[in-house]
Amino acid sequence: ETGPFHSIPYLWSDQHGTKMRAIGQFSAGMEQRVVVQTDDKLVAVFGDGDVITGAVCVGSPRHLAQYKQAIANRMPWREFRDELAIVPV
Repeated sequence: ETGPFHSIPYLWSDQHGTKMRAIGQFSAGMEQRVVVQTDDKLVAVFGDGDVITGAVCVGSPRHLAQYKQAIANRMPWREFRDELAIVPV
């Protein structure tokens, strides 16, 4: 028997040649960590202190799959900090 279906909220936009993607849930009061920041890329991940809850990827859509998996698996925030905080640009 399978459990109920739970989708992860997803938003995307392409603006002036830049791909912007957001996944999961996040708000200003949550813990956040910027994992990539260059002149043309930004990747930030959000958590509620216990698990990863969301991510924003600007100019770096290939990182999104990694964070979608982490959100779906309810990856602990602490584990994220140790394993996924450093990503190649």
